[in-house]
Amino acid sequence: MCLLLLKKGKLTDAKQSLDETKNRLMGFSETFPVKLVEHILRSKKFVKFTQGLSLLKYLPLFDEELNFVNEIFGEDLKKEGKLSKPEEKVKEDKAGKEILSKEQIIEIDQKYEKIQRKMGEIRREKEEMQNRRKAMRRILYRDIFPLLEEKNYKELASKYYELANRMIRRKDFTRSSLQILLHGLSLMKAREPLVVVVKSINDFLNTLGMNRKLVEDTYSIMLILFIIDTKIYNLHNYLPKIQAMLDVLPLFEEEMQLLPTED
Repeated sequence: MCLLLLKKGKLTDAKQSLDETKNRLMGFSETFPVKLVEHILRSKKFVKFTQGLSLLKYLPLFDEELNFVNEIFGEDLKKEGKLSKPEEKVKEDKAGKEILSKEQIIEIDQKYEKIQRKMGEIRREKEEMQNRRKAMRRILYRDIFPLLEEKNYKELASKYYELANRMIRRKDFTRSSLQILLHGLSLMKAREPLVVVVKSINDFLNTLGMNRKLVEDTYSIMLILFIIDTKIYNLHNYLPKIQAMLDVLPLFEEEMQLLPTED
């Protein structure tokens, strides 16, 4: 509805429609589709507008719905290419940075630098964290290893999510955020759409209330969101850097199969 109003030049009506819907539905404003529509509606520069439209391919739309968006925004999407399923888009892109604006490249570089600044602290704590995880291997993680062996990544993601909630109740933000990182990696390994991964992480963060910012700023959460960014924009040049960032985490040997590789 909002995009149709926008195409008709009714920007104010589109914003009003979105605001009214958000006011009616609790929790609606934090979902990925709403955030994306908000980004499109407030984009003043053409390049940001078309890049916002291009991200619609990560929503679980039917082919007919993708065709509808192509039809109503056909002229606006010429520079970006027609919307397609994520798998098709990745094949078409030779370099992810081609779809990024200068501002977005700077933002991604800043995210990388912020994570890198935390790496030293995480590296120093790795042995202690690893020992703590090993001590709880049979108690907390006994359901994890069979799923890793079976490569049942979707069920594995659910187990990590449960562990994250269990640890957050103890105010153990560092270990809880690590489980969410593993949860996200498991979903990606299960080839779930990136929008599903983002939504799941946001759903978890939205339950934290005043503690959200503390968890959001942990190394593991920043890293998994950064990994998702590089997947969305097909930034293969960041893969070696991501591997180094993951190396400082206290992972079990069996969990190494979850680490992203260049597809």
